[in-house]
Amino acid sequence: MSNKPANRIPSEIATILGRMRRGVQRYFIIDGLKYVFAILIALIVLDFLIDRNFRMDFSQRLIMLVLSVGYLSFVVIRRLFKPLMSRLSDDALMLELEKANGGMNEALISALELSRMRVSDDANVSVEMIDQTVKAGVLHVEDVDIFLNHAGIDGGGGCDGGGISIEDPIILNLAGCSIRNNSAQRKG
Repeated sequence: MSNKPANRIPSEIATILGRMRRGVQRYFIIDGLKYVFAILIALIVLDFLIDRNFRMDFSQRLIMLVLSVGYLSFVVIRRLFKPLMSRLSDDALMLELEKANGGMNEALISALELSRMRVSDDANVSVEMIDQTVKAGVLHVEDVDIFLNHAGIDGGGGCDGGGISIEDPIILNLAGCSIRNNSAQRKG
């Protein structure tokens, strides 16, 4: 008779992971678009100043256009697409949530790791201990209100009332970790 756990992440933990992941994604979109529009405005102003002060023929204008479009494409790929393509691990999200809320004694990360663990019939592991640890982690997740604790907005809610605020310290820290990890992978 096999008394194994379900080997899946509890829905409460999966929900909070999804909310945090959407918050990071929203941050990347807004930050990337902000940077792209700033570069676009700078290129338009530079083009206007060059046109006003110098007389350029068609081939020179075409070269300026190609250089501007090329640089803008580079910025879009680097500041918008690459961060959106990065994948934050569930472990990193849980560790940041535990660090931000404190007093959880690694209950969330333990619950996440044990809920993913496969237990064979002959394993020397207590299935009841695994179930209790996962339940304790779920109870801690239910006590965490990421909207009120970190958004800095009275009444909770993010920018749309149902997500994490862009200014959330957890989101900003995770976004910074993701960017640093991606640049380290490119260099290494």
